Amino acid sequence: MADWPLYDGQGTETAGATAASSIGVAVTAGGSTNTKGSWVELIAATAHKAVGLIVNAGRGHTATADFLVDIGVGASSSETVIIPNLKCDNGSNNLGPGQILIPIGIPAGTRIAARCQATSASAVTRLQVILLYGSWLGQPPLGRVTAYGVATADSGGVSVDPGLAANTKGSWSQITASTTNPMRSMLVSIGQQANSGRSVNTDWLLDIAIGAGGSELIVIADLHAEVSTSDDAVEPRYIGPIPCNIPAGTRLAARSQASNITDPTDKLFDVIIYGLD
Repeated sequence: MADWPLYDGQGTETAGATAASSIGVAVTAGGSTNTKGSWVELIAATAHKAVGLIVNAGRGHTATADFLVDIGVGASSSETVIIPNLKCDNGSNNLGPGQILIPIGIPAGTRIAARCQATSASAVTRLQVILLYGSWLGQPPLGRVTAYGVATADSGGVSVDPGLAANTKGSWSQITASTTNPMRSMLVSIGQQANSGRSVNTDWLLDIAIGAGGSELIVIADLHAEVSTSDDAVEPRYIGPIPCNIPAGTRLAARSQASNITDPTDKLFDVIIYGLD
């Protein structure tokens, strides 16, 4: 007879589903480019104490737009941001980044809302949050998310340039001079820079490092990313979360190499790093 283990008390709770149209909740950017819009409620009160959540960012109504999404908790008009400036870009085929695991805890009875900004005024993305409760993650949840490298002026991140030689690492780009908080887990986001006309399929290898300029120490090496001319969105949009132990006050940097460097714009992408502790 098979030995089926028991996982008592585990479950999920979905916040943000529009049954009438079988899609997530519409979240609209501000009426001016790169400006946060209004908060939109995803759930009025969670039924369970969550140990983590999955942000499900689906197809919106605005193609080739870069988005930064805030997830907040609290009463209407008094929301507190718990996940800041989550990168949720749409490609030219209007596809969102999919699912993003964030292992932070949220108490039962919590109202959850979202807001966004985008490179297009009043652009729309579709969001829902899937809350995980019980012992899903096998360890205590983390409590804070800090974003590094966010560029709110263009709803992007830090541009990483692979340089002038194909398949050769370019120069380091500083993500932050000094981390604000310690980091026990790292989530790496790759953004498309609202590029709707990538002319050639391209592959990249991305390094993440810590340390002073000129003395960088690679902590995550050769993360693969790629883009297709059929959609223009760099994939994967997110890598991680990856366990780490990085103290506050640490410099973060990124560099890349690319299979094709012929176009000075198409070879670029953005990087944002989210530290969890």
